[in-house]
Amino acid sequence: MKPGPKPRSLKERFWEKIDVHKSNECWEWNAAKTSKGYGVIGDESGKMQYATHVLFYLRKGYWPPKGRTCNHHCDNPGCVNPKHLYLGTQKSNVRDREQRNRGNYVKGERNGKAKLTERKVREIKRLLKQGIMTQRELGRKFGVDPTHISCTNTGKVWRHIDDR
Repeated sequence: MKPGPKPRSLKERFWEKIDVHKSNECWEWNAAKTSKGYGVIGDESGKMQYATHVLFYLRKGYWPPKGRTCNHHCDNPGCVNPKHLYLGTQKSNVRDREQRNRGNYVKGERNGKAKLTERKVREIKRLLKQGIMTQRELGRKFGVDPTHISCTNTGKVWRHIDDR
């Protein structure tokens, strides 16, 4: 019995799925993608991997370390141009997304889970700044946990509201 054709390598399969353009332009992944637009491809074992992680593997010879991700400078999840990618973490990726206002989250009182209004947040910040009430007292007054008052004060939540 004659053996079949040799399977194509991951490298060959990877590069045939990209439109390579100028080095400053996005190189779009033209194969399977996640629902969020990130390219995916099966590795040698058949396990699906992000195309950006495969690119990292092909260039470096090892997979991104545990807890690290290949993040985009270009905001295009389908891009695999190595000049548009950097090794980061999920946390740095989220921070980057928020700084560029790319998130699909709704801020403030338009968020259906919000327990406070912008007016109340301004009042909370004013009262804390003046030292009139403690976080615990404000939590009781506004019907939220004191931890939420603390997060409001530090800017972890409601950071888009100042205390004018």
